[in-house]
Amino acid sequence: MSRLQQIPALQAHQIVRCKGEGICILGALILAIMIWAVPAYSLTTAVFPLLDLSRGSNGVNFPLTDYLIKEIKDRGAVVVSRQAVISFMARHRIRSLGMLTTYQIARAKDELGVDLIVLGTVCQIRDRRPASLGLTLELIRTSDAQTIWTSTGDLSALDIHIPLGIAEPVDVKDLFGDLFKRLLASWPTNIGAYATWQHMIDVETVVLRPKYVRPGETVRCSLKLHWAGEVEGLPRAYLKAGERICPFNISEGQSYFTVSWPAQKADGRYPVALVLHLPSGRQETALLGSYYVDSKPPDFTMDLIGHHIDGLPAFSRELTIVPRLIEPEPVSRWQLSFLNASRQIVLRHDGTGQLPRRLRWYGYQEDGSKAPDGKYTVVLKAWDRAGNVSVVKRYVLVRHAPPNVTLNVEERKGILRIDLGNKGEVPTGFWWVKILSEDGRLVKEAEGSNLPATIDIPLKGNKTKNPRLECLLMVKDILGNRTKKHIGNLLGLLPRNKSNNEENEEGSAWIEEF
Repeated sequence: MSRLQQIPALQAHQIVRCKGEGICILGALILAIMIWAVPAYSLTTAVFPLLDLSRGSNGVNFPLTDYLIKEIKDRGAVVVSRQAVISFMARHRIRSLGMLTTYQIARAKDELGVDLIVLGTVCQIRDRRPASLGLTLELIRTSDAQTIWTSTGDLSALDIHIPLGIAEPVDVKDLFGDLFKRLLASWPTNIGAYATWQHMIDVETVVLRPKYVRPGETVRCSLKLHWAGEVEGLPRAYLKAGERICPFNISEGQSYFTVSWPAQKADGRYPVALVLHLPSGRQETALLGSYYVDSKPPDFTMDLIGHHIDGLPAFSRELTIVPRLIEPEPVSRWQLSFLNASRQIVLRHDGTGQLPRRLRWYGYQEDGSKAPDGKYTVVLKAWDRAGNVSVVKRYVLVRHAPPNVTLNVEERKGILRIDLGNKGEVPTGFWWVKILSEDGRLVKEAEGSNLPATIDIPLKGNKTKNPRLECLLMVKDILGNRTKKHIGNLLGLLPRNKSNNEENEEGSAWIEEF
């Protein structure tokens, strides 16, 4: 060992100053190394909770974290308590493990007084035989937010061979010691702990609205900045929206900013970035988000499902409305209205989100009353996320009136002929007739789907022996409207008897449902 190595550092420096210019340069170099190269274990370290992917995308493994803290302490490092780290995370709302922003690293340096930060991720863990464990560690220097060391390793119980099988690993805890010994074997011996802290800017909050705009509409971006490190001076700042430059001024102590600009004319996605030109000549850029310019309204159509009368869909009880997007795209809101012949809105409904697959109108107005018969306009409006609106109109007939049924009776050669007709504009969908004798026997029953129709009933003997023929009649049109009649004596409707037969009864003494 040389004489110089046996003398304390300060004395060595004093000696070399007396030995000439060459030796003085050597002494200065030794002192520089002593100041710059510092053992990593002699620096204050913060170990953040390890991210455990086996417990979810943000799971935490405290047993492994505590074991890592113990291993680092055993190597002579000063480690802040786990509670201090948890409190720091709570103050700064750090909810994601395994990573820190530049601003959070700077705050940890100031608030926790640490030189180094350890982050880690448990990539694999198996607590049953054969036990296995995989881990990644990262060492960050807080002075400049640089990652100065990483280590990844895995270990399985099958990888450990012990003679005679003595003290073989049983569970995953038995692997902690060997795995951490391998991981920490490459821990840096000396690091540059006093690197220059550069000026850093952290974007704390960003509000970019609206997300979807029409050409020419105003886009606004509000942001809050944090200044980490020593301020070099006020930077020149601007937002870059696509290729558009939107400058704004930064004054002393200001951290909140709002910038607005008109949206581009061309449809598309436009990223927004914050650009800062620092007095030192350095430029910093941060992506803040993006917005979309959309000039095309939703392209959709609307079908009305129902029976058609005179070329228009018609209904009495229920109208089914089927909207359909021709080019699928998100819809932010929609509006369905029904207008009468005077262009007055009788019913309106506003909805949010996508268009429903089916809509139904039961023929009622806003006040709960039935809409009168007539022609109505169905208007459906839809807005996309940018506020572009499309309107589709269809016409529909409302028909609540029951079928206008005609019934004529005549006698021809002992045959009683009944002619049924429908004077209404809505076609018949179904009809049903039952003829009963005076003593209640069924004489004739008939049904059909179309009118007019003819029913013949043989008359046996003279009319005095058949004084009464009772008739039950029901007619339903294709929209579901019904007419029901009870005729007490069909023979009383014959032309020569109709005027003086008081037994002819026409009404609804009772109704037979079927």
